[in-house]
Amino acid sequence: NVAFHLFSDPHSQHAPGPGGPTPDTLQVERGTAVFDLVVTTWDDADTVAGRIEFNTDLFDAATVDRLLTHLSTLLTAATTHPDRPLNSHDLLTDAERAQLRTWNATAAALPTTPVESLFSARAAATPDAIALVSDDETWTYRRFGTQTHRLAHHLRGLGVGPGTVVAVCAERTPHLPVAVLAILEAGGAYLPLDPTYPPDRLRDILTDARPALLLTDAPSPPTTDVPTLDLATLDLSAHPGTPPPPTATGDDLAYVIYTSGSTGRPKGVEVPRRGLTNRIAWMQDAYRLTPDDRVLHKTSIGFDVSVWELLWPPAVGATMVLAAPGRGADPAYLVDLVRRTGVTTVHFVPSVLQQFLEHPDVASARSLRRVVCSGEALGPGLAQRLLATLDVELDNLYGPTEASIDVTAWRVTRQDTHVVPLGRPIANVRCHVLDEHLDETPVGVPGQLALAGVGLARGYVGRPDLTAERFVEHPLGGAPDGRLYLTGDRARWTATGVLEYLGRADEQVKVRGVRIELAEVAAAIDDLDVAAACAVDARPGTDGRTTLVAYLVPRPGEDVPGTADLRSRLAVRLPDAFLPTAVVRVAALPLTRSGKLDRRALPDPELGAPGDGPRPAGPSTPTEERVLGIWQDVLQRPVAGVDDNFFDLGGHSLLATQVVARLQYDLGVDLPLVQLFESPTVAALARRVDALRDGDDGAGRITRRTDPDAAADLLARLDTLTDAEVEDALRELSRGERT
Repeated sequence: NVAFHLFSDPHSQHAPGPGGPTPDTLQVERGTAVFDLVVTTWDDADTVAGRIEFNTDLFDAATVDRLLTHLSTLLTAATTHPDRPLNSHDLLTDAERAQLRTWNATAAALPTTPVESLFSARAAATPDAIALVSDDETWTYRRFGTQTHRLAHHLRGLGVGPGTVVAVCAERTPHLPVAVLAILEAGGAYLPLDPTYPPDRLRDILTDARPALLLTDAPSPPTTDVPTLDLATLDLSAHPGTPPPPTATGDDLAYVIYTSGSTGRPKGVEVPRRGLTNRIAWMQDAYRLTPDDRVLHKTSIGFDVSVWELLWPPAVGATMVLAAPGRGADPAYLVDLVRRTGVTTVHFVPSVLQQFLEHPDVASARSLRRVVCSGEALGPGLAQRLLATLDVELDNLYGPTEASIDVTAWRVTRQDTHVVPLGRPIANVRCHVLDEHLDETPVGVPGQLALAGVGLARGYVGRPDLTAERFVEHPLGGAPDGRLYLTGDRARWTATGVLEYLGRADEQVKVRGVRIELAEVAAAIDDLDVAAACAVDARPGTDGRTTLVAYLVPRPGEDVPGTADLRSRLAVRLPDAFLPTAVVRVAALPLTRSGKLDRRALPDPELGAPGDGPRPAGPSTPTEERVLGIWQDVLQRPVAGVDDNFFDLGGHSLLATQVVARLQYDLGVDLPLVQLFESPTVAALARRVDALRDGDDGAGRITRRTDPDAAADLLARLDTLTDAEVEDALRELSRGERT
């Protein structure tokens, strides 16, 4: 028999109870709690009685009550089976197991109509509805459907069908959704390749995936021996404008997408069609997109968020708005695009959302009704700021690449001020929190998050060993294949059946929403053969967000490359988010007693980076002085020289958008984001600004802030005005400035 009494008041002196000792036996004079949690037990005949003291700032009575229940369960099991190891006993009661099953009761009718068939039906039913909008053109569903069906027939004629992988390396133009849907209609699976990836990375992916074809409209397509079709010049007029008969089943692949790999090379994830069909059906059931909605597609096709951005709108007859290539993280452009095109639904990685909310005109994005966040942990402060700024629904989604996009969801409210949870499992997906023995943990106890259900990927391309390691057979997997995917993410169940994210259990990190294995970056540095040893760690950057730091051990008599040199060498192989923002030279890598890298002992990057050398002279013109001041504000560090490189000082694409926004609002100059990448020093950027002001640079424009309502009214009346009236209105809006 076990009996415990709970005391949240540390001044309590007595623990009376039936069958226990008299109160005089337990008198204690401490006056305050010595520890956060104290368990005191005593024997009395055949009874074990106990007293619990706990710090109410850390625990509540319900949590401590669960701890006592688990302790009682363990003691009962241990005395019943004293010959078994302690860790083999179950802490969960039958009631708790039943509760976990209830929280995972997500079974729903499995949708059977694939997204490409839903799209074909919409194109046939509403041919004159607007399907695609970009800065340059507008497509109806008639044109969208016809082009897609013709390309699907062409691919079918080239042998594309179930099991065939077709690579797509295309800019964010109408060619991209046409190619993706046509591959699915032909029965194949698409392999997305971001045309901005370094050539070596594209080559590595193509070599590993071995697609049958490559579809591209990129100005500089990847060099490969894969048969290539140019989407911009392909003549499809001989093919019918109706969809080919379907041939694929739910077990066939829908797409193959690559993510960072700990071996130093990216790894491909094979996602079947049934998971994709289920995911899109769940999203439509949850959010009820209508043909009046406009969904912004701005995510790189290298990330699986782009899958629903590309496929959800055409499946329900909504309009897809295509952000211009290279401007998907530019807050000024995004605010303007939302306002111009009436976007209602948009996805943000939290770090990009923060940049968006910092734009002075963000309140003018009034058409937004729904914001979806995923890719990084969403902080409660950022979430509440969005809800206070715009009248939108905010949904926090979570899912690894090894599942069909997302597996949990949570509608954020004004009450989520301390933490934004992962939420609850979506339809036909189950979530389990497991300990190191792959047993379920009790409510509130951290463990590794594991997934089961129809959303799981098939595995990794050509990696049966890694597939077997991460996709394990387990009784919790259930039907049909009994598999669990071990995510490596740490989580816990709350008492209300909601999952909370607690970080990673390995060396995987997220940088600006990009999933990165630190080992992949370290392997790329090792391949350069520039140091005796190296390590890569994630540290807070100047803006508080995660950045990468490279620690290099020099060879005797040699030095290691500086930040700029190392970044330039790595850039031919790794995307921008993978590049270290600082290099620190160390005599040796610190190790733990077990011989592993001791990350906590690595020095702070501010201790010095090799190769910085003496600073050049300061600014010599007013424009250089203004640009330098903007850089210092954005980077939150001194910038002494006009020849300092923005990216070598810790800058990255998100901080670059802040510089561009400050140039616009401080100097009245609207420069495309790409110009900061082309002119990454204070001196070079100042020359761009001066040239633009003098009217010698057509790549940007002089702007002046105008009343958004007045501008919107003018846009609404354009069709009714003459050219002269439009010019008069523009002059009035811009107060005579060139615009």
